[in-house]
Amino acid sequence: MSVDAILDVVAGPLFDPLVRALRHGGRYCLVGAVAGGDVRFDAWGLLEARTLTGYSTEDLDGDALRAATRALLALSLPRIAHTALPLADAARAHALLERREVKGRVVLRP
Repeated sequence: MSVDAILDVVAGPLFDPLVRALRHGGRYCLVGAVAGGDVRFDAWGLLEARTLTGYSTEDLDGDALRAATRALLALSLPRIAHTALPLADAARAHALLERREVKGRVVLRP
């Protein structure tokens, strides 16, 4: 079994099995380490074009977090679209996604 992406808040002993569960080209994002920050994993697994990313909100101050919370509660978060294409160009849209040329979303118009 392989998966496209993993959002992990646990880390610890689950880190290696989760990295191994990624498909070729899969993405792993670590956003927490409730099981501890010490992890072991087989570095050879990264040679299968897997991407590991860490993310933290610790650099956000109270004002920024309050503003983000207000926006979320108001459902007014901005929608980010990389490009909009006609539905007939769906194959092109998939190719852009597969080549990771997209920063944001690809919107298909009917």
